[in-house]
Amino acid sequence: MCSLGSVSGFGEVAWQARGGKAGRVIAQEPAAGTRVPIRTSVDLVVSNGQQPELVPDVVGHQEMRAIGELASANLNATRQGRMHSPRRAGTAAALFGTLQYSVAASASACVAWLHDGTPWPMAAVIAVCGVLAWCARRFVVPAGSAPQVSIVEPLD
Repeated sequence: MCSLGSVSGFGEVAWQARGGKAGRVIAQEPAAGTRVPIRTSVDLVVSNGQQPELVPDVVGHQEMRAIGELASANLNATRQGRMHSPRRAGTAAALFGTLQYSVAASASACVAWLHDGTPWPMAAVIAVCGVLAWCARRFVVPAGSAPQVSIVEPLD
């Protein structure tokens, strides 16, 4: 659900993937027929037109097959290292998110810098990112380590 916040002092408006036509109100709080004081805010939930996805069962599958099945269900998967200290899990997650955001911003800047009106700069940046990811997996991650895969969020 994506909250848009208060709209002109009327209440909260939130978007949800619960079906229905995009832009249609699918819920309200307080409910219809409820008696409230004058100028009470009414919160709305608006459909974004997307249907929620069912998560496929990928337990016991090979890593790449599981990621493929999740991708075909319009879901993302990300690797997460095992934390021996649960107290550091939040810090690790924040660092991982910052790293993802920084790499994406750098790749975007490279595409903009190389832009020549063709798709080749984007293809080149994707290829370089693929090679760097392969190198990181090959040379940085210890051999034989079993990465964990977790579902993150539906694709927009």
